[in-house]
Amino acid sequence: MKKIISLSLAVLLSFVLSLSAFAYDSAYLIDDADLLTDYEEELIADHLDRLRDSHGMDFVIHTTPDTYGKDIASYCDDYYDNGGYAADGLIFVISMSERDYFTSTCGVLVDTLDYYMLESLCNTVVPCLSEGEYYKAFETYLDNIDSYLSGEWYDDDYYIGEYYENDDYYYSDDNYYTSGSSSIFDSIVSKEIILIVIAVIIAVVITLVLKSKMNTAVAKRDADDYVVKGSFRLDGSRDVFIGTHTSRRALPQNNNNNRPGGISGGGGGVRVSGGGVRHGGGGGKF
Repeated sequence: MKKIISLSLAVLLSFVLSLSAFAYDSAYLIDDADLLTDYEEELIADHLDRLRDSHGMDFVIHTTPDTYGKDIASYCDDYYDNGGYAADGLIFVISMSERDYFTSTCGVLVDTLDYYMLESLCNTVVPCLSEGEYYKAFETYLDNIDSYLSGEWYDDDYYIGEYYENDDYYYSDDNYYTSGSSSIFDSIVSKEIILIVIAVIIAVVITLVLKSKMNTAVAKRDADDYVVKGSFRLDGSRDVFIGTHTSRRALPQNNNNNRPGGISGGGGGVRVSGGGVRHGGGGGKF
């Protein structure tokens, strides 16, 4: 009887452990570098599911020990293409061998999230990666993506606001502006431009007035007008060759190996993957 009870408990325990193991299993979180705990993986996987439901596109986070001979951009592009993910979405990859991070965008996100925007989005993510706080880095990254795609993005404690394309208003902090004056910042800039123009006009007027009063000098037409008559006499002249001087400089060489980088370089910009899919994004080191 005891053997039967022990065997039953062992089977039950194995079943419970298998359920907990598969509860957070996700095709959208692949932690091959084992940077997260099981509980952290569950939380990140749930966050990815919520983003997918909210925005109707796929978001993938993948950690890997190595890119296996590929550059980080090609690795990201191929991983997304071969993973059977949606036409619209992105993948965020961490490679521990070279400490690379990279975002590869696909579909509508190629134009929505250029690498300058991704640089801004990652400003708060990279310090977390550098400190080894990978869970915090991934949560921050997903929060930033969600905020931007929802129309609300905070950058350096400044709220950009939300623009509604179907009307002529710009909303920010309970204030409404017409399309002719989209923000307080635009209004301030306009006033500054007007003041600069007025200052330039005043300066030109003052310069013209002062120039008109400087009429005491008389223009000389010939060199003889500057010489006192009878004070200069030229008895003879000759040409003497002194020497030559030659300067050389190297012509700049055309280097076709330079290409636009992403966030701190790393193969960013719009490109076509080996599978013929258009990708964007960028990355760097942490």
